[in-house]
Amino acid sequence: MSNGNSSWSPWIEDEEESIKLIKEAYAADINFFDTAGTYSNGESEIVLGKALKEIGANRGCVDASIAGIPWPPLAMGALTGKNRKTTRTESKFQLQNFLPDKQKEIDDTIIDRIEEVAKKHNKTCAQIALAWLYTKKYVTSPIVGVSKIEQLHDLMGPFEINLIDEEVKYLEEPYVPRRALAL
Repeated sequence: MSNGNSSWSPWIEDEEESIKLIKEAYAADINFFDTAGTYSNGESEIVLGKALKEIGANRGCVDASIAGIPWPPLAMGALTGKNRKTTRTESKFQLQNFLPDKQKEIDDTIIDRIEEVAKKHNKTCAQIALAWLYTKKYVTSPIVGVSKIEQLHDLMGPFEINLIDEEVKYLEEPYVPRRALAL
């Protein structure tokens, strides 16, 4: 979290020092590094990737004994498939408002596909989105926000779902990488 580029914030270590710290941590069997697209304007992830390459860690996180804790795994509620047009989603503070129109179209396609797979499995969209995440061996424990008991129970459902390879590919097909957003 504190690596990347000090021009973003004075408490951030620049790349050279960050790589030294990451190497030292990795040598001490520390294999969790907190990065996010919003830390140091996305530089923390880039620096971690460079450090892992220098270390010789396999790009596949599992092979390097590195895990991921995704946030927000439900894309701030978008992947629940519910209420795409509400007062909250139309507010100026929604993530979607910072995305180009083409990205919104792609996101809608992905959400439509999640809904389709959810109906096929008789599950909720949130359960399918999380079940997809759990197909990634490097995912250990997504950080989710719960404000209702029903949501808590809903989030336990993905452990009972086994998506087949074709479904995983179908969900991933429309995705295109996006630039980090500094929020």
